[in-house]
Amino acid sequence: MENDEFILPGETNKEVGLATLKTIESLKGAESIIEALDIWREEKLKLAEHEATQKALGKEIPPPPPHIMLQALGSGYTAERFVLESLRKVSASDLEAMLLLLPFDYVQKLLSLLVYYLDRFQSPELCVKCAVFLIKIHHGVLTSSHQYLNIVEQLRTCCIDTVEKLRNNVGFNLAGLKLIRRQIEEQNDVILFADATQKLSSNETKKRKKGKSSATILTIKGTSALA
Repeated sequence: MENDEFILPGETNKEVGLATLKTIESLKGAESIIEALDIWREEKLKLAEHEATQKALGKEIPPPPPHIMLQALGSGYTAERFVLESLRKVSASDLEAMLLLLPFDYVQKLLSLLVYYLDRFQSPELCVKCAVFLIKIHHGVLTSSHQYLNIVEQLRTCCIDTVEKLRNNVGFNLAGLKLIRRQIEEQNDVILFADATQKLSSNETKKRKKGKSSATILTIKGTSALA
């Protein structure tokens, strides 16, 4: 597999974590997202024209047939869902490289859809990751024009709300698991994960002792040096 290394705008080769690789998989992923966004845009325009025609005629008319790709995926399969499913199919290791390959006009479309998904709590972790990364790499352009500030502000609000919901979910689930664990322990007179708990406590004790001994050695060395 051929890999072409490229760097984020404004970054250098030495900055760890910001360099990424352009792979065949990321190229395919970018192509699939671009195709999905084109279909979404086409469907959006068709629906807008349909609504305008209905308004002009003053009566309801049958909606236009969906794109052939959406028809093949089944009844009720929306263009928004098609874009999200295409995004989900990109592997985690290729996600950032794929996002870097998107032309800026497609980035704008994707950012608008990310607001749509986050409002509905659809694939929240994936959408937050995409939103944060896209805003980071296109920060200069997005913040230099008033036409993009609205979408950036919407994403900021959506991401904060989504992260808060995820934290609440994690806290709720953790509390539930602790309650179930306590009930099982009381009913069966056992301690779950006893070995793991003891091992963890033992490791923490060893670390504390090691830290204290290191501090003592440093103190002695410092005293002798002063003497």
